[in-house]
Amino acid sequence: MLVFEGVPVPKMLEARTVAALAFHILGAQALAYVLWFTVIARLPAGIASLGTLMVPAVGVLGSVLLLGERPTPSDWLGLALVIAASGSILIPGRAKAGGVAEAG
Repeated sequence: MLVFEGVPVPKMLEARTVAALAFHILGAQALAYVLWFTVIARLPAGIASLGTLMVPAVGVLGSVLLLGERPTPSDWLGLALVIAASGSILIPGRAKAGGVAEAG
């Protein structure tokens, strides 16, 4: 950075930049952490992790619907694999000889 742009010069941020930063820190991040810890407290870890695994799928589908983006075939394949991996958690394990299902 120093080679191409030189020494940075600090300056005051614009009001809308400060507002956007405050919204991101308080509105998005803090709320996300509160919601995440609420989910973890109420649900088993395996079920709660499904929500985390589905974030990319919601992001891709949201960009298609809201922004009109057109994912490539490899993007669709990746999305399908993420959804399949998320769904594989819901498949019950086979019972062992002792009658106890194997976790994971």
